[in-house]
Amino acid sequence: MSITQIMQSAVSSLNTQAAAIDITSTNIANINTEGYARRQAILEPLVLDGQTAGVELSQARHVIDRFLETELLSASASTGLYRAQADLHDRLQDFLGRPDLDLTLSARLDQVFASFTQLAVEPDEPARRLQTVDDLRTFAAELNRLSDQIQALRGEAENRVAIDVNQVNIALARIDELNREISHLKITGGNASAPIDERQRALNDIAELIDLHVIEASDGQIDIYTRSGVTLLDGKRWVLTFDPAGSVDSGTRFNPILAFRLDPSGNQVGTGEPLYPKLRAGAIKGRIDMRDIAFPQLAAEVGNLSAMVIDQINRVHNAHSAVPAPTSLTGIDTGLGAGDPHGFTGIVDFVQLAADGSIQARATIDFSTPGLTTLGDVVTAVNAALPGASLGLANGVMSFAATAPGSGFAHFFAMNDLMRASAPAHFDTGFAAGDAHGFGAVGTVDIRVDGPGGQTIRQHTLDFASGFTTFGDVLADLNTAFTGIASFALDADGRLVSTMATANESRHVSVAADSTLRGTTLLTFSALFGLGRRFSMDAASSVEVVDRIVADSGLLSTAALDLTVAAGDPAINVGDNSGALALQALDGQPQSFRAAGGLAAMTTELPRYTALVLGGVGQDAARAASLADDRAILLEEVKARRQSYSGVNLDEALSNMIIYRNAYNAAARMISTANEMFDILLQITR
Repeated sequence: MSITQIMQSAVSSLNTQAAAIDITSTNIANINTEGYARRQAILEPLVLDGQTAGVELSQARHVIDRFLETELLSASASTGLYRAQADLHDRLQDFLGRPDLDLTLSARLDQVFASFTQLAVEPDEPARRLQTVDDLRTFAAELNRLSDQIQALRGEAENRVAIDVNQVNIALARIDELNREISHLKITGGNASAPIDERQRALNDIAELIDLHVIEASDGQIDIYTRSGVTLLDGKRWVLTFDPAGSVDSGTRFNPILAFRLDPSGNQVGTGEPLYPKLRAGAIKGRIDMRDIAFPQLAAEVGNLSAMVIDQINRVHNAHSAVPAPTSLTGIDTGLGAGDPHGFTGIVDFVQLAADGSIQARATIDFSTPGLTTLGDVVTAVNAALPGASLGLANGVMSFAATAPGSGFAHFFAMNDLMRASAPAHFDTGFAAGDAHGFGAVGTVDIRVDGPGGQTIRQHTLDFASGFTTFGDVLADLNTAFTGIASFALDADGRLVSTMATANESRHVSVAADSTLRGTTLLTFSALFGLGRRFSMDAASSVEVVDRIVADSGLLSTAALDLTVAAGDPAINVGDNSGALALQALDGQPQSFRAAGGLAAMTTELPRYTALVLGGVGQDAARAASLADDRAILLEEVKARRQSYSGVNLDEALSNMIIYRNAYNAAARMISTANEMFDILLQITR
């Protein structure tokens, strides 16, 4: 080997060892940097014309285990999913309050029944009546607060999703830039280590929000997809779009998150691909699941409880009377007209009392009487029998200018209700499929089956100009339109029941627009039947004690009408506690609850159902917290294994530093020796 070759070999070694020292220094400097993957200096012989001419640094290789990197992304997404759900559950638990402070919904309901008990002891005591009304209002306020907070949490989840989508877009844009930089550096022989690390950090940020599948190309660029195949980056820019709702209530329909490819000018191409249906994990899915599934289910359960409490209290209240009896009663808009079949069975007594409480006139209506077919027939029969009173049905509202009519009749028309909410306590219309629908030949209902994440599974416009005659015609149209998705039927009570196909249990019916009106009433088709899940939620919204009883607690129906008294004797008495006892008895009476949210149909007492609702919230919160903790432990374990494989080992790094420095010094000595040899040769030749 010539002196020149020795010199060249030593210089290559000097430069290579200096580069290796720089790589090792960088490793040591980043020993505490989370997610940093150490570089390994790969040295190879430098060969020129088939002969070894020194050494060169072929690459600064990242020490990465692809399996561990994939598992890290998966564990991050899983942790993000359950952590997001646990955070929202914690917020909900804060709203529910501590059980030991007697401020929960259960405690408020218990206080209502305690007031009913005291009212039964002293039904004529004004203080007892005022306390009962006050406790009912407190219970109503707790229902309203919980209902409002559930919707507020849905709004909070919506806002967080918008923030998450923005973070994903920022990270995707940065990764796209880094992809091009890394590819350029690899092609030109530059060091791409720094941009690769920065890209990995951006990728980790996305992984907490969306489950990812990453493919690396030979030029160092990566393509990014969700694990179910939605493209997020594939050599071209992609962007997620999301238009968050300005405000959230029970009827809010959320917009989907769409993935769009961008053309070179930055314009969106195509109609976009929905993201949510393809998400398996990540914080975005966790928040959408809470917003669209968990919270609406809870709202439906609370609404089911509220509806049953209100319905049963009103049933008892309508079956009894205040002392003295009210001079008039007015119901709510039922959507019914005089020409509708009454649908009642049995006998009802309409009674007009004198000022002293004695029976002045009485009309006994047997609904099975021939010719007594419609509600108009009932009104006519009562008014004929009670010339001093007036029963009327106008615009769907029943009114009676006398004391309370029979319980079933009065309760159906809500003529002597004690409590009300935004939505009726029940939608038992009494209609059958063969009854005329009564909506005329104009008006449409935009009905949809929606899924989580703003999905519209199917949409149909129910058009009453299509020649429908009966409710059966309407049902046939709906069942044809939603075949395989949902089915619709009227049950024995005239309630419209929509049933999702088994595979579509997380989906629900919603109404986007309704321009119908039934007869001269103000009820639309959707309002008549409570079509859409917002009605089940609203049963616990704006709950209140009716104004007339708030203004005068003497109107509480604590007495029962005695139709067996002798002529001239009072039929109601101020000390009668029959109504109060009936209200008190509701505490232990089993009630038939319909399925709602995550609770199946069941027969149980009001306090127990309340406990099941609140207990379910606690169980869901505990489950979410447990899963979040488990996934966090798994994530830390994967991080530890990654760190063990890819992280910086200080002892190894210092050892390498000594080796590279010694090699550097040796190369420097070779250069010095070669230089001395040149000097000697020059001296010899003089």
